[in-house]
Amino acid sequence: ILYINYLGAPIIPSIAENAEVMNRTIDSLAENQSVMRITLIQQKNYTYSYKQTRMLAGITELYATLMRQERILINGENNECPECSNKRNKELTYYISILKRDPVAAYYEIIRFLRELTEIQKTVRQECQQCVNDYARTLRRIKELMETTEIYQEAREYLEGYRYGERTIYSNIFRPDTVPNFTYTRLVATLPREAEIVKQYTIGAGIGDESTVTIMIRKNEIKPFYHLTPPEYSLNEEQYQLLNLARNVMTEHTPRAEEFTDPERTRQVFLNVAKDLLRELSNNKKIMLSYNDLNKLANILVRHTIGFGILEVLLQDENLQDIVINAPASQNPIFLRHAEFDECETNIIPSQEDTSSWAAKFRIISGRPLDEANPILDTDLTIKNSRARVAIIQEPLSPNGLAYAFRRHRDKPWTLPLFIKNKMINPLTAGILSFLIDGSRTLLVAGTRSSGKSSLLGALMLEIMSKYRMIVLEDSVTGDSKIMVKKNNNFINTTMGELIDEEIKNNGSIKIDGREKTYNKNSIKIFSADKNGKIVLAEPSRFIRHKTKKTIYEVTTTSGRKIKVTGDHSLFTIDEKNILKPTKVKDLKENNYIAIPSVLPFDNHLKEINLLEHSELLNKKIFVLGEEIERYIKKQRKELYEIAYSLGYKKPTIQNWIIKKILPIRIFNEIKEKINDKGLMIKSYGGSNIMPSRIKLDEKFLNFIGLWLADGCYDRDSIIISVQEEENKEVIRTIAKRLNLEMKKHSDNFSTVLNFSLLKEVMKKVLKLDGNSHSKKIPGWAYNLSNKQVGWLLKGFYSGDGCASDKEIIFSIRSKKLAEEVSLLLLRLGITTRNSCNLHKGSYLKEKKEMFTCRIGATKLIRKFQEQVGFLVRAKQEKLNKLARRTSTHDATDIIPLSFEMKKELRDVIAGRLNWHDYLARGNNLGREHLGRILKEFPKNVSTLINSIKKIINSDISWDKVKQIRKVKSKGYVYDISVPKYENFISENIVAHNTLELPVEEIRKLGYDILRMKVRSALLEKTTEVSADEGIRTSLRLGDSSLIVGEVRSVEARALYEAMRVGALANTVAGTIHGASAYGVFDRVVNDLGVPATSFKATDVIIVANPVKSPDGIKSFKRMIQLTEVRKHWTEDPIKERGFVDLLRYDVEKDELVPTDELMNGESEIIKDIAAGVRGWAGNWDAVWDNIILRGKIKEEIVKASEKHKMPELLEAEFNVLSNMIFHKIAQEVTEEKGLPLSKEVLPKWKEWMEESIKEMKKK
Repeated sequence: ILYINYLGAPIIPSIAENAEVMNRTIDSLAENQSVMRITLIQQKNYTYSYKQTRMLAGITELYATLMRQERILINGENNECPECSNKRNKELTYYISILKRDPVAAYYEIIRFLRELTEIQKTVRQECQQCVNDYARTLRRIKELMETTEIYQEAREYLEGYRYGERTIYSNIFRPDTVPNFTYTRLVATLPREAEIVKQYTIGAGIGDESTVTIMIRKNEIKPFYHLTPPEYSLNEEQYQLLNLARNVMTEHTPRAEEFTDPERTRQVFLNVAKDLLRELSNNKKIMLSYNDLNKLANILVRHTIGFGILEVLLQDENLQDIVINAPASQNPIFLRHAEFDECETNIIPSQEDTSSWAAKFRIISGRPLDEANPILDTDLTIKNSRARVAIIQEPLSPNGLAYAFRRHRDKPWTLPLFIKNKMINPLTAGILSFLIDGSRTLLVAGTRSSGKSSLLGALMLEIMSKYRMIVLEDSVTGDSKIMVKKNNNFINTTMGELIDEEIKNNGSIKIDGREKTYNKNSIKIFSADKNGKIVLAEPSRFIRHKTKKTIYEVTTTSGRKIKVTGDHSLFTIDEKNILKPTKVKDLKENNYIAIPSVLPFDNHLKEINLLEHSELLNKKIFVLGEEIERYIKKQRKELYEIAYSLGYKKPTIQNWIIKKILPIRIFNEIKEKINDKGLMIKSYGGSNIMPSRIKLDEKFLNFIGLWLADGCYDRDSIIISVQEEENKEVIRTIAKRLNLEMKKHSDNFSTVLNFSLLKEVMKKVLKLDGNSHSKKIPGWAYNLSNKQVGWLLKGFYSGDGCASDKEIIFSIRSKKLAEEVSLLLLRLGITTRNSCNLHKGSYLKEKKEMFTCRIGATKLIRKFQEQVGFLVRAKQEKLNKLARRTSTHDATDIIPLSFEMKKELRDVIAGRLNWHDYLARGNNLGREHLGRILKEFPKNVSTLINSIKKIINSDISWDKVKQIRKVKSKGYVYDISVPKYENFISENIVAHNTLELPVEEIRKLGYDILRMKVRSALLEKTTEVSADEGIRTSLRLGDSSLIVGEVRSVEARALYEAMRVGALANTVAGTIHGASAYGVFDRVVNDLGVPATSFKATDVIIVANPVKSPDGIKSFKRMIQLTEVRKHWTEDPIKERGFVDLLRYDVEKDELVPTDELMNGESEIIKDIAAGVRGWAGNWDAVWDNIILRGKIKEEIVKASEKHKMPELLEAEFNVLSNMIFHKIAQEVTEEKGLPLSKEVLPKWKEWMEESIKEMKKK
């Protein structure tokens, strides 16, 4: 970037308007030829883009070409006569003088010279003919060169009507980004040409910090343009002067790290300081500032000193969902996702300086590293009323530098008016939903993942009158199951109990209804499966535990996996349309298939371990030596004596160090900040052997570690590895050579010994390589290696304990934990194992002992092992190579367990390419690769069924058969994890469902009486707990209650339906369920969950929500697409017997729900049933319809008032709960007076109340 200083200049620097500024800029470019952008510095910085800079650089290059290569100014050369030479030089000297000031004028001067020369050629003397012709060729050459310049190409369309010397033409070419000089982020202030404004609104209103947002559609562009005009880019010169002075004062204070532990408090302190400072400076400079101006400038000042600059302005926009900054940041505009306009490009181009500054602040706020060794940082950003999730990556993961992704959160519950505004529903739908809730109906909200069903359920909860108790049913998880987490950028293999107990201990918890909750303050990540079945690292929102007396079920699979969960907790079975289907463990049966991950995408790379950082773990007295230690002893001897004396050392001891050029670790720790520790060595007291202070985790060392895990142990001062193959011994020999050790043979004439007590201490205490054959385990640091490094470690392990047989790769060991953890490392590489435990008596065992065996049998996985792991031993590798070359016709280990019906349907779609006898008559499962090869021949979108199965094939999910389910005893806590968006987590290498989080706490704050309830999951199950239906009945006897079921997904649904059927529930029951249609819900509840068809009739209404794509396929929108009532007359099949009647259907053309004839004709049995219980409504459809329309109009009026008064808070939960209460109060008064709650009476009174409320709100 070329910076040109115009501070103090009497003009506003502009290349377009000022010839001297253009001339100076082009001269500066001649001296700095690698410039990519130009910035003219004044109170504002005026930055010219790369394209504009290249246009000016083209003139610089043209100038150099004409002067040096073309040599257009001549002095008597080419035998020109003096008269011709003088004329030529005079004209070209003038041309050169204006070229850098006004290139367009210079171009027209060349044309004028040519025109005049053409006239001269007609009358020129013979002796001057050659001179004139040469000059004409030169002028034409200059004209051609000028016409190739980018500035001419850009100006050409504006040349018509050009008058010599006018500079308005440059205003169309050179339009700088305006940047206040207290920030580096550029903002394109001018609106794009040929763009249509589609919306304009203000953000930040009410906090003295208003910004204007303009949404435009540009010609020939699909993506809308989001143009932001923040206050800091539209101040006057005096205000910029004040800000610059104040910023210089404030930046003298560098905030301490501890000040960032409470960012809001720090921000408030700085805001008060900023106001005082600006007030004082304005008085000194005699600059008038209003109260609003003072607040505005103070906010800007704080934002651009301790804050996050323009990001804070963007986060004020509640319409934004995602903000993305791509690398290299300075060359890309910010992109964002808008709630109304979807993906947008912005007029904001962040600078490298600002993005680096933000990264430093995020490091401090999160307390976690962000560097080359830790290139990923996930954290939260909370600023006033804005909260966002932040993901940052840098080199080497992002080779072009820092990149950011911000996910803006919505903290408040959704409401029906909000859904109307966002077009998910229309007012009529809102009226019907409100009517059904007041009518105490049973509603199921169905949809796929991310369809908005949980948000819609939350909105329906707000329609329940707050005088009723609300009971919320949710499920739980147990605690000794293993889970892999990423914490502080390191992977840790732990258990659910250890993880959540520690988080609650360190961060505290909130105890509600017997459940302890703690937020994920440390940004811990866990593995989860996304909607496409891809395994990702996800961030839980909360960790939860509570005590239980429930029966615990242990599920064991054929591959050896085991997980212990409560009966109402869900694992995942296959859903042929959506990949994963949550199924309660109580509903699982032996021989069912459950989802397991086929890979775990770790992303770390631990290059070395610095022993000096772990010296406190070593029992031995350690000394440090090396060139840096020698240099310190030589130059800082006086300081060395002072430090040593202060620590109690005597002079002879210190002199001994100086002679031997060593320092004890205690002294080193005092001076380590002054010493570069690279290349240092360590030794133990009295020992002669030395070793590097940094252990390089390279191929040979990790092979060595793997061999020790397989066949290693210790004696008093030595490392012993029992291998006999020469290739394995060569690895040990290499490590010995590095450490200048002699490799010896053990007295057993079999094992190899390295006699080095310090190495033993390091391996045992620092590297955590401890235990015997029963208790060995993978050390924690190994989970943070790269995949290649993991392969090296496993290569050593398998070379010691593994082999390749005729059919599979196998190892058997005594340590259960080590076997499980080796399987976990293999899963990183996409290799799944089959694990088993057997009693075994080998040649070295006197009696039968438990042996834990891991097998890799699928050809595809064997080839992965060959590529990424392999064997050190040549003979073993040759067997592996032979095994990998075998032809696999059918893989029985990696199968897609499609149902009989699905296989039959698929066979019909693909014209009989599935063998009927094998896959349908005999019921064999299809192998993933075989099925993939069959479907590969079919193009995309030829069939929705094929598309769905291809998604399953391409996912990271494998399917493991349930071998055994048994009840086990367990006391104490059970544990839950809430994982937003994904709703699952991976524990014991099995995909498990998470706890669904409804907005219970937010609704409780609005004055609702909410109770969470945990009950037994089935009616007939005998445990110490109260049964589900009796628990519900008992709770309802305490007072009127509504029941909200987080998700209906198990046998517990049977209890719920039975209780509803016999009349235990007198109020609203609502829940969510996976399903894409009314029949899909029926199929799920009856066929999957085992609820009798007759009990299903207790469902009154099914609501279906699903994403709908725009006609161009570019956008997708969340829409409610169906409202279906469930009638009661059918006996077996509600489809054939017209048991499902749509009341509302989605009209694609209108993009909204429209009423069906059944609804318009008053044929809804559910609505008539509600009416039958209300005086004045029974048999009076007009009165019922009037009330439904009234409810919808009220919701619509709230939306209109919100837009009219520009008060988005009217759409939020607080106002809507109040509105519902007032509506019921007015309706009761009108009913007492008129006999019915007539809309013509209720609506005006309610509107009058709303107008008065709005006036009061405006006053506040």
